[in-house]
Amino acid sequence: MLEHHRMFSAHQSVRGTPLVIQLSPNAYFLGNEHVSTDYSALNAPSVIRSKMLNILAFLQRQHPT
Repeated sequence: MLEHHRMFSAHQSVRGTPLVIQLSPNAYFLGNEHVSTDYSALNAPSVIRSKMLNILAFLQRQHPT
C-alpha cells in the first residue's frame, strides 16, 4: 500500500467540495477520511457505503463522461 502513496492525484472543486486524493485506482481520501471504492466494499456498513458513493459522485462531476 505504501507504494500507492507516491502515485496520487488530487482534485479540488472551486465550489468548496472537500479535497479528494486518489491513492490507487480504488482508494481515495475525502477530506481526512480514507474510503475504498472497490465494489467489494458494497458489503461494508451503510456509513462507509454512503461515503464511498459520495466520492464516486464527486469524481463523476469532476470528470463527466
